[in-house]
Amino acid sequence: MIQHLLTTALVLASAAPSVNGGAATAPPNGPGCLRVCEQETTNVGMRECLIRQKDVAQKELDAAVDAVRKRLSSRSSEAARNVLNAFDKSQTAWLAYYGAECQAVADNWADGSGERVALIFCLVEHMRQRTFEIWRNYHLEQLPEPRVLCGNSSPDS
Repeated sequence: MIQHLLTTALVLASAAPSVNGGAATAPPNGPGCLRVCEQETTNVGMRECLIRQKDVAQKELDAAVDAVRKRLSSRSSEAARNVLNAFDKSQTAWLAYYGAECQAVADNWADGSGERVALIFCLVEHMRQRTFEIWRNYHLEQLPEPRVLCGNSSPDS
C-alpha cells in the first residue's frame, strides 16, 4: 500500500511540466536529490517519518522566505519594494495552491489508510520544491542548496 501510494505520488509529480526560462524546476533525479522514509514499511512508520521530514522542510522554506524578505526590506529603492510586494503575493498564492493541491491528493486516498501519508508526502514534496525555486530565483547562495525529493524516492525503488 505504501509503495503504491508513493509510486503514484511520484508518477503524478513527474508528469508535471517543468518551466524553462521562468521559475526553476529542480531535476527529480539530479545530484543531491533526497530520498525520504524508504526504510518504512507501515503507514504509522511512514507517517511519523514524513512528519519529521515536513518539519525540516518547513524550517528550510521559512528560512528561504525570511532571507528574501530580509534582503528586499533592507533596500530602500522603490524597485525593491515592488519586488517584495510581488514576492509576498506569489508566496500567498503558492500557499493557497499547495494547500488545495495536497488536500485534493489526500481526498483521492480518502477511502484508504494512506490518506494521511499522501497528504504529508505532498506537503513535503511541494515545500522542498518551493524552497528550491526561491533559492534559485532570488539568488540565496548564502543558504545551502535545498534538496528536492528524488523522482524515484519510493520505498520500492
